[in-house]
Amino acid sequence: MRPLRIDSCELYVVKAGLRDWLFVRLQSDVPGLDGWGEATLNWRTESVAAVLRELSPLLPELDGRRVNHSLNLLRRRSYYRLGIIGETALSAIEHALFDMHGKELGIPVYELLGGRIRDSLPVYGHLGGGRQEAVYGAKSGDSIGEELLSLRDRGYRAAKIVPLPSLGTLVEADVIAHLDRIMSVSRGAVGDDFEIMVDLHGRPRSLDVAARILDVLGPYRPLFVEEPLAPALTRGYGRLSRSGVPIATGERLIGAEEFSNLALGEISFLQPDLNHCGGLGVGLEVATLAKLHGAALAPHNPNGPLASAAAAHFGFAVEGVAIQEEMSDAGMPFTDVCSLPFDRVGSEWRMSERPGLGIEMDMGVLEKFELGSIKPTYPRGTAPDGSVAAW
Repeated sequence: MRPLRIDSCELYVVKAGLRDWLFVRLQSDVPGLDGWGEATLNWRTESVAAVLRELSPLLPELDGRRVNHSLNLLRRRSYYRLGIIGETALSAIEHALFDMHGKELGIPVYELLGGRIRDSLPVYGHLGGGRQEAVYGAKSGDSIGEELLSLRDRGYRAAKIVPLPSLGTLVEADVIAHLDRIMSVSRGAVGDDFEIMVDLHGRPRSLDVAARILDVLGPYRPLFVEEPLAPALTRGYGRLSRSGVPIATGERLIGAEEFSNLALGEISFLQPDLNHCGGLGVGLEVATLAKLHGAALAPHNPNGPLASAAAAHFGFAVEGVAIQEEMSDAGMPFTDVCSLPFDRVGSEWRMSERPGLGIEMDMGVLEKFELGSIKPTYPRGTAPDGSVAAW
C-alpha cells in the first residue's frame, strides 16, 4: 500500500474568550481527504504556531496511516526534548492524523483506539460554563452556591470549583475560614448526590500548607482535589494521601515518563491533557500506568472543540476514564466553529459514529481571524506578602 502523504499544514486561530483556539489542518495527497487537530495552549499561541511551522519540512516524510511512526519521526528528528509547547504541537498533528485515517477508513477515531467500551461518558462542568470571571474570580459563599445550582439546573451532576485565593508561603487563618465557608455552602446547595471537585491550581507552596487545606476539604467529600502541589513536587503526594482525600494531578505533565515519576499508588486520579501531553498515544500509556497503580483517569480539558472531540474518542475507548472535564460554554460556543461528534445529555456525553473525529469545521468563522492579530492577556496573582502568586 502506498503511503498517505501530507501535502500541507494550515493554521487557524479563533479568539474564544478565556483561551485562543489554535487549529491545525493537514491536507493529504488524496483529493478531499484532510485531518484536523487542535494546538491550543494558554498564552502560547504564537509559540506553538512557530513550532508547527518549524516542523513543516518533515511533514512530507509522514504517513497518515502510520500515526505512531510519524510521531516518533517528529520527536526524534528534533533531537532536543520538545517540552509543553512542542508536545502541544505534536498532539495536534497526531489528532489530525487520526482524524485523516479514520475518515479514509470510514470509522470513528475510537475504533482506531480499540473500539468503544461504553455508551455514555460522565462529564463535569465549571461555574458560569467556564467563563474566566466565573471560574477564577473571587468567590463569596452565596454566589458559589447559586452558580452550582445553575449548573445542576442545566443537567450537570458534577462540577469543579477554584475556591482558593492567591497564597504566600503560609496560609492565613482567614483563608482557612473562607475555604471552609465556601465548601459548606457548596455542599449545602447541591446536596450529596452532586460531585464537587476542588482545583487548588498548585497554589500551596509547601506540603504543610497543602496538608492543612486538605484537612479543611475532607469533611465535604470532594470527588478529588486537583493539584494540591506544584507539578515539580511530584514526590510529596505520599504524605498528602494519608489525609484520605482523593488527589488528582497531571495536567501539566508531558510524556508517560513524567507521570511515572509521580508517587503512583498515592494518587487517585491521573489527569493527562491529551492536547498537551503528547497525544492519544501518550494517553494510552498513562492509562496503563494508572491501571497498574490502582488510579482512575480524569483527563484535563479546558480547551476548544477539537481537543474535546479527541478527549471524547479517548474516553469512549479507554475503560479507566472515570469522568471528563468540559468547558463548552467558556467563551465562543463550540457549535459556532464546528459540528461535534457528541451531545451532552445531562451530565454525560453521547457519541456519534461519524468517521474520524466526527467534526465539520465552519471555514467562514475560521477565516475571520489571523495569527499575529491576537495578543495574550496574562493572569495576575499577588500573595498577601506582595510576592508573585501562582495563577
